Amino acid sequence: MFGRSPAYNRENVPYFILTSYALPFVPLNAIIVAIFFYVPTFYAQEMGVSLGLIGALIFVSRMFDAVSDPLIGVLSDKTRSRFGRRKPWIAAGALIASVSCFFLFSPPANAGAAHMIFWLILTYLGWTMVNIPHIAWGTELTRNYHQRTRVMAFRDGADVFGFMLLGLVPIVFAIEGEGFSGDVLAILALPAALLLILTVMPALLFLPKGYSQQESPAVRLDKKIITDFVDNKPYVRLCIAMACARIGDGIRGTLAVIFVTYYWERTDFLTIFLFVFTAGNLVSIPFWVWISKRMEKALAMRMSIALGFLMSPGYLLADPQSTFMISAVVFMIGVSAVGNSLLPNTMLGDVIDLDTLRSRKLRAGAYVSVWSFLIKLTHAAPSLEGEDEHGDHRPVNEDDEQHVIDAESGLGAERLGAPLGPPRHRQSS
Repeated sequence: MFGRSPAYNRENVPYFILTSYALPFVPLNAIIVAIFFYVPTFYAQEMGVSLGLIGALIFVSRMFDAVSDPLIGVLSDKTRSRFGRRKPWIAAGALIASVSCFFLFSPPANAGAAHMIFWLILTYLGWTMVNIPHIAWGTELTRNYHQRTRVMAFRDGADVFGFMLLGLVPIVFAIEGEGFSGDVLAILALPAALLLILTVMPALLFLPKGYSQQESPAVRLDKKIITDFVDNKPYVRLCIAMACARIGDGIRGTLAVIFVTYYWERTDFLTIFLFVFTAGNLVSIPFWVWISKRMEKALAMRMSIALGFLMSPGYLLADPQSTFMISAVVFMIGVSAVGNSLLPNTMLGDVIDLDTLRSRKLRAGAYVSVWSFLIKLTHAAPSLEGEDEHGDHRPVNEDDEQHVIDAESGLGAERLGAPLGPPRHRQSS
């Protein structure tokens, strides 16, 4: 069913293999970004679900998502099949995510909170079933130190492209004179689901299956694996560095949007902000691949962190009326942010190799699951900025429902400059 399994120990991974590996994350990331940006607003404004309940549902679904990480990682490591350890999970996860996102984005007229939480949890489950085995698979596609950088560069590029692709949607409908309504989300549901299935197929058919579980002793989720994680000092240091860099990027990104909106009073710049930032992400990926070949990856990561640190005061120094100056600052911060994402991911496979040499076990899935859990914690950290001394999220404008949705979900449609129409509820047909 899943096709051939060519040798995975390649000195120069072909572009076709790299593209096939990365391609599923164009629609998959677009789906996740749509959930962050549009689904909370849609269910509040058009399905009549209360804002407080939406916040609770999102919290429950994210907790389930986080708890499922180590389980899926270990089960992926333990899987024995003629298709390898990763492909069966990715195939099942893509199917679950595609079906779930379709029903989440296109609910019936009488759908409510139960519909939202059911399909939201299943969408996150499908995403995790793809994401964790996919990263672990990427560490196994090649043993070459520099080729791993290319593998993860293609994956990060697909992530950014999926984000940009979804970012075009509100702009297209703004040009057409329409707001981003639930009808638009429903129109996107079927193409997103089909595209995910179609982009997963080349990876399943043509990519190497990676290491076979028969090559190592069984992986168990016990105290020994936790001890081994802690004893792997390069992995621990990498996790700490990655978490600090991502928390910093998240806080800076959140404050930047607030800064542009309320300090500069340049709401017209938000959409430009998005695309300048993601353009900085996309065009700088080859630079970070190049620089990581000419110095240690850890040193390259220090450079990316330092670049973000040096460019952050640009928000204060730039002329608010100069779109060029603002764009230059945002572009360079985008360059830094993708370095903070790409370089730790490329080093992840290298520190997993150390565990493989010591334990003689193939536990990439378990390592990636802890990594993924930490990333999800870093996503939650920036939301703490919005709390006052009583621990409440207080919007700038108490009457603005959109700000409340942002506080509950951690993200919101206004960050894309999405034109939202007035609140309305679907009528039962």
